[in-house]
Amino acid sequence: MKKRQDFFKSPIDGFVYYKSDETDPTYRYYGFQSAFREFYIMRLTVADNTAEYYYNSDVQYFAANWNDRATGVTYQQPYLAFASVVN
Repeated sequence: MKKRQDFFKSPIDGFVYYKSDETDPTYRYYGFQSAFREFYIMRLTVADNTAEYYYNSDVQYFAANWNDRATGVTYQQPYLAFASVVN
């Protein structure tokens, strides 16, 4: 069975926009899903426009993680968040 890295060069290639929350004054949240049943949530800091990511390889957890996006998940720099995808 082919793996995600057999199709895409970047860990975030192949994801499509799913939903967003731009109501928080400090952060903007964007959710993305892939055909490989993965998802990630990007948290963008409004003040300096920097992004951090939360990645999960099973889309069944998206709803729960999206609901907990402000306090319940750990965001990381992309090279850490997507380490399992590229290795």
